[in-house]
Amino acid sequence: MAYKWEQKFILLKPEVTYGTDSVPAAGTNAFLTANGQIKPLVHQKVARNLDGGRLGNEGELVVGEYVELSFDVEAAGSGAAGTAPAYGPALIACAMAETVVATTRVDYKPVDSGEASASIYFYIGRLRHKIVGARGTVKLTGAALAIPKFQFTFIGLWVGVSDYAQGNGSGPMAAFKDPEEVSFANTLITLHGSTLGVKSFDIDFGVENQYRNITGYEGIIYGDRQAKGSILFEAPDITTKDWLAAIKAETRDILTITHGSAAGKKVIVSGPKVQLVDPAYQEDQKLLMIQAGLNLCVGTVADDFTITIQ
Repeated sequence: MAYKWEQKFILLKPEVTYGTDSVPAAGTNAFLTANGQIKPLVHQKVARNLDGGRLGNEGELVVGEYVELSFDVEAAGSGAAGTAPAYGPALIACAMAETVVATTRVDYKPVDSGEASASIYFYIGRLRHKIVGARGTVKLTGAALAIPKFQFTFIGLWVGVSDYAQGNGSGPMAAFKDPEEVSFANTLITLHGSTLGVKSFDIDFGVENQYRNITGYEGIIYGDRQAKGSILFEAPDITTKDWLAAIKAETRDILTITHGSAAGKKVIVSGPKVQLVDPAYQEDQKLLMIQAGLNLCVGTVADDFTITIQ
């Protein structure tokens, strides 16, 4: 029987020991995702280039095997302020630390060391791919009258595939709350002290992970973080704000994206030292727009951004 592509199903659970299967279960670790993709066996090839007195292909060694996968999660609150969102374990596995302030908020901030990992089971029907030692990066995207999403990308160690029943994930998936669209009613974006009319935005938290295989170690290493983004917003009256002057002056100031209409629904992304670069003009509904890149700069250690669920 063929495996059905539309029956994709993802389980993710933090690891206690790096690379040791944490055994995620459908009843506790199922994720409600969209656009799931997987490269089931990424590898390098080593040509043998033998001198055998003959012509022809001698084949290659397959070495350095790992897995890449990606999925989207709707950016929504947890349902109650001070409660971690169901997708929190995925954020933690993207080199972030979780801090819960009871009844108030949950913060996710980048770490420079001590990064976590996760075990992930990626199902396509009954075809189960096991990945351990997975580490990832994430990007937040949003556009007017569309659902904002966290786009996760992970790489992890290849374990293998098997035929295995998915299980029932309806319980944990119910903890993923319904989203709200980016709109006048639901979303407020301020940059350098100005409230913006934003058409679209993205924030790439820029975690740089690589597969490493040497004597004594195989795993996914976290090497750096380069948080960047882009934004498309209405050009204001220049007497109100001269954005080109701010860009030329290399100004760095606060960015805050607050999405969600009420407590328990809010997702907030903030950066204290955000720089605009590469401005360009665009037109939207006959209005002048500014498209610009964003650098989420670090000030003191690991303060370049905060994701707050409130």
